[in-house]
Amino acid sequence: LNGVFVLTKSALPIGTSMTLRFHIPPEQKVLSEFEGIVAGVNIDDPRFPKGMHVKFTASRPEDRKRLEDFLDGKKQVLDIRD
Repeated sequence: LNGVFVLTKSALPIGTSMTLRFHIPPEQKVLSEFEGIVAGVNIDDPRFPKGMHVKFTASRPEDRKRLEDFLDGKKQVLDIRD
């Protein structure tokens, strides 16, 4: 897991640094936290969703493991290919 695609109509400029916090509803407990940078955006091409690809630049190993484990349990509802 090297990054995520964030659906948004207002993508940030490429190169923008950010902190991403993933929460588990309904408790809104923080699942994991990552530092990232906007690596690419799509705001004009109607063939693809509007949004931005955020590449992870720093994370704690335990945060990465928690997110991977959470996503593994959701593969049936996400567009994830092995």
